[in-house]
Amino acid sequence: MAAELTPRELRELIRKGQWTRPTSGASKGHIQANLVMMPQEQAFNFLLFCVRNPKPCPLLDVLEPGRFEPGIAPGADLRTDLPRYRIYENGRLKTEVPDVSAYAHSGMVSFCWAAASRLKTPCWPRACPSATSRRAKTCPCNVTQRDCRPGRAVHLEAGGDHAAMTPQQARAGRADHHALSPDPRRAGTPRRLS
Repeated sequence: MAAELTPRELRELIRKGQWTRPTSGASKGHIQANLVMMPQEQAFNFLLFCVRNPKPCPLLDVLEPGRFEPGIAPGADLRTDLPRYRIYENGRLKTEVPDVSAYAHSGMVSFCWAAASRLKTPCWPRACPSATSRRAKTCPCNVTQRDCRPGRAVHLEAGGDHAAMTPQQARAGRADHHALSPDPRRAGTPRRLS
């Protein structure tokens, strides 16, 4: 079962091409991360954007140029251990590939930040499962009316902050708020409780 895989086992399946779908619902109890790689010349602007917008971009790790093994996942290779990579050029999607080794070079800086699937982490109370975590589905994402602060040349052209929509009972949401508040690496606390 996907939820029972360790992160190392999941990465191995991905490297062998035996796992090609999204990882939401896999490796229960571990934080899942998003990845951005970019040339070193542009990296400071992106880092500044993340620091100014910690809720939508909660950084877990920033790697030195040319490094692809994150400190948060010893033994991992960011060039091969994700099921699919999207390659953008000048802000436009160019292609999708299962391996970015041909694109990653010694001048690339890698950023890992907590994904919206944070609800599957150890801090998530067992008494408060969400509908998406029970079904191992990817959380829907909405654009909020909150604007992100730009980081020099980095900004969101589409407007606001993005927020995962995870339907749950209000009591569970309050538990989520208290469980996630102390850890700034998580994608943030609920923005609205009904």
